[in-house]
Amino acid sequence: MFYIYRNQNNYPMKNFYLLLFFLTTSFFAFAQTEFITTWEVNDNDLSITIPTTGTGYDYSIDFGDGNSENNITGDVTHTYNSAGIYTVTISGNFPRIYFSDNQTDADKILSINQWGSNPWQSMQSAFAGCSNLQILAVDTPDLSQATNLNFMFSSTEVNQPINNWDVSNITSMRGIFFAATNFNQPLDNWDVSNVTDMSYMFTAASAFNQPLNNWNVSNVTNMESMFSSNQSFNQSLNNWDVSNVINMESMFSASIFNQPIDNWNVSNVTNMNFMFMSSQFNQPLNNWNVSSVTKMDNMFSSTENFNQPLSNWDVSNVTTMFAIFSLAENFNQDLSNWNFNPAVDFRRIVSSSNLDIENYDALLAHFVELGYTNKIFRGIDLIYCNENDRNFLINNLGWDISEDTPAENCNLSTMNVNSPNFTLYPNPTSGIVFIASPNKNIIQTIEILNINGQKIQTIKKSFEKIDLSQFSSDIYFLKINGTITQKIIKK
Repeated sequence: MFYIYRNQNNYPMKNFYLLLFFLTTSFFAFAQTEFITTWEVNDNDLSITIPTTGTGYDYSIDFGDGNSENNITGDVTHTYNSAGIYTVTISGNFPRIYFSDNQTDADKILSINQWGSNPWQSMQSAFAGCSNLQILAVDTPDLSQATNLNFMFSSTEVNQPINNWDVSNITSMRGIFFAATNFNQPLDNWDVSNVTDMSYMFTAASAFNQPLNNWNVSNVTNMESMFSSNQSFNQSLNNWDVSNVINMESMFSASIFNQPIDNWNVSNVTNMNFMFMSSQFNQPLNNWNVSSVTKMDNMFSSTENFNQPLSNWDVSNVTTMFAIFSLAENFNQDLSNWNFNPAVDFRRIVSSSNLDIENYDALLAHFVELGYTNKIFRGIDLIYCNENDRNFLINNLGWDISEDTPAENCNLSTMNVNSPNFTLYPNPTSGIVFIASPNKNIIQTIEILNINGQKIQTIKKSFEKIDLSQFSSDIYFLKINGTITQKIIKK
């Protein structure tokens, strides 16, 4: 009998212990593959359904009440005999879990106790809508075969640490924390270098305010609504390499974000619609290269604080600019050198903004200079002195201008010099102003007056070209033949 416990070297129990060690480690290795969750059912609904999608399933499940099933290839439903909290254990091939806002069972799952070593194929909408979910697992999910975390925790109350996850293979994080109103955990250890889509990532994640400035976002192309409706996030992002981003629509809309982002290279962005709409943003952006942008609808609309110069912007490719500064109550900047695209809808670009008389008059003069015809413009709450250019736009270029108001007191009474007899351009000017007329003998004298109406120069010849280059940047008036006065803006 004793012979079976001995080997030829006369070590009585050595082989036995080796076998025991092998069996023990094998058992724990098997246990580690299990995906363990906790669920709660009540008397009104005693059933749970494990939601799946796609193919590749061949798993076993222990429902925690003495019942189990094997070789399952899709959804499985189980009804308990009584209300309570149950631990559900899944082993085998289980590539995805997919609640996707299924409110029937999403509220029943309480926690993830163990991720196990099962390699997940995707986490898209995995726990979306699981409002009672907590992550109690001390291990991390195996995401080595996954590329998609879209809406994984959307509309949940999750707020446990996940900073040690390996997300280096993930390419899309669209909406991962969308409306995850409690989540506020560090993510600065995440390797997001392969991510291309971060749209809606923290939208309405109303508690999130963690540093992200060290993220490598150089491969991201889509940041649409990334921080939209986030009323907590206000961290520096100025180190981000956004040179490959194409879409920034609504990126900070309705957010409190107000940090410098003037280091950003936005040269490939084409869509900035609603980017800062209704936000608290008020930072310099004048050095941005927006030459590729085609869409700026409502970009700063209702952005109550924004009032930064944008005179360096090349907007020549922007074809949609509806209400770009509408209701931007503090915005009062010179737009008279913007090279507006002929396709732009001018209707409400500055309506109900804080554009003063000087900047609005300069904008009207610029519209005349551009020569675009048959445009609609609504100047709600704007006041003008530049009646001549406004009338020229209406009478000569077919514009429909309304809802603005003439100033009660202008420094000088003006008449329209841009008439069939006179054409004055460019205005604003960097120095030289040209006056074209079919009859050059009509002009006898031209007086140059400063903003206070004081004459500073009289010109009695060479009326076709007037040189203002020696004058400082300001507003001047040209009085032609002692009666007709035109405001000139010297840049």
